[in-house]
Amino acid sequence: MGALSYLFFTKQKNRFREYLRSPSKLIFLLVMLLMFGMSLYTSLSDDPSQKYRSIDEFLAIVFLIYTVAFADVSKNGFSNGASFFSMADINLIFVSPLRSANALFYGLIQQLGHSLYMGVIILLQYTISHEYYGISLKTLAFVALGYGITVFFGQMLSMLIYVFTASSDKRVRIGKIIYYSVLAFFVIYVIIKGELFTSPSLANMIKAVESDVLYFMPVSGLTSFFVEGLVKGSALKSCVGALLILFFTVAFYFILSKTRGEYYEDVLKSTETSSSAITSSKESTSFDGLSRNIKVGKTGFTKGVGASAISEKHKIENRRGKLIFLNRSSFVTIGMTVIYSLVVNGDEMMAFVLSLYSMLIGVSVGRWMKELTLPYVYLIPEKPFSKLLHVVREQIPVIIFESAALFAVLHFVLHLQVAETLSMLVARIGFGLVFIGSNLLFIKLTKRTAKTFLTIIAYTVLSTVCVLPSALCGIFAGMMFWVHPFTGYLITFPINIAVFLLLLFLCRNILEYSEFNNQER
Repeated sequence: MGALSYLFFTKQKNRFREYLRSPSKLIFLLVMLLMFGMSLYTSLSDDPSQKYRSIDEFLAIVFLIYTVAFADVSKNGFSNGASFFSMADINLIFVSPLRSANALFYGLIQQLGHSLYMGVIILLQYTISHEYYGISLKTLAFVALGYGITVFFGQMLSMLIYVFTASSDKRVRIGKIIYYSVLAFFVIYVIIKGELFTSPSLANMIKAVESDVLYFMPVSGLTSFFVEGLVKGSALKSCVGALLILFFTVAFYFILSKTRGEYYEDVLKSTETSSSAITSSKESTSFDGLSRNIKVGKTGFTKGVGASAISEKHKIENRRGKLIFLNRSSFVTIGMTVIYSLVVNGDEMMAFVLSLYSMLIGVSVGRWMKELTLPYVYLIPEKPFSKLLHVVREQIPVIIFESAALFAVLHFVLHLQVAETLSMLVARIGFGLVFIGSNLLFIKLTKRTAKTFLTIIAYTVLSTVCVLPSALCGIFAGMMFWVHPFTGYLITFPINIAVFLLLLFLCRNILEYSEFNNQER
């Protein structure tokens, strides 16, 4: 264990030195500290007479966030698994004369630190949490701790699932049936208990989530029980929750350490997959993961000639991805927007702005962006502008269907008028097209995609500038034409279409040269 302790603390020391020597990471750290400081400063000028919303409502939202995070992380065990190690750890530890149990303990401690670091992001939500719920910084730190624990358990369960199902497709099917049946039971329970089909509202959702039955929800129920005890000052709940967390941590460790002899091989494979994904992200290349059993199905193109073969290729890839027009980020966008809109008392304008922000990020990671990082699109003997149009074509149905699904839900949740729902839907589609154009313009100007913190900030600023004309006209129209309150949304659409066409024209020759991901290296 002495060698592992030395390795762990040396890595932390080197990571700290890397931060000090990297300007981009220092800027990132300073920006995070500045944002956190602004959050603290704005809370000092509160009105003492302000009435805050129920703390139970806040805890219900925390439970939902924990549940989504745990499910999103743990389900990876059915595909590529999860790993507590990096390739550097594999090369140093797995070839050393160390007990496998000690190596596993090292990996768990390392993963716990990473998970708690992810929870720190929650502290940046201090302003809105304090404004609506009167949450103190200490309370939000408890929530961040619970989030870190939830992600940590999700990683451990993902590794367990992978270890026990990696050798058999039959085990994968059985595991999926059990896993999704448990999730479906609690989802159906919340829907029935909260009468969400007949009268969807935040109050009914809180009533359902407050039920003691949900404490039995794997991991997220346990961590919510623990955090609730800390937030409400219940020593009994917090102590029982801490003991249960400790018990399950030991149980996970014991089960993993006693698994079959191929445990190291499973870890090596999942770590290699994770490392390949990270390397692909750094090098701006495409990586869609590796499946245990690839079902080929229908092969070849039945239509698509020349540049149109690009869009046909995207259709086939989306079809094989099971969800043709809605992906995982779409469902996360819809869920977070709905929850946020309920938190802000059904303010449709705030919900609309959040949906635009989430779409800004989603558009930049679409399949069409991956296409631009591959050499094949540059080798097709077609006009660059024609190829660009067919590359962009893939993202447009995603924006339309995602917007339609989002506002179909918001229509019933926020009790919007039909005209208001349709006008917001049309406006969001227009903004989505501008975000496609701003991505292309960013690539043309910088010869790279928005991957690092600084490039993401620059991309966000550029996109904001691109949507500024339509946003200002929409605000002005909404204030002037009070007889038609939805005019402000509708007037943004033609302006955004004009901006989108202008951006396309400016970037018409982006595929004329060698692929930009090679230029940035």
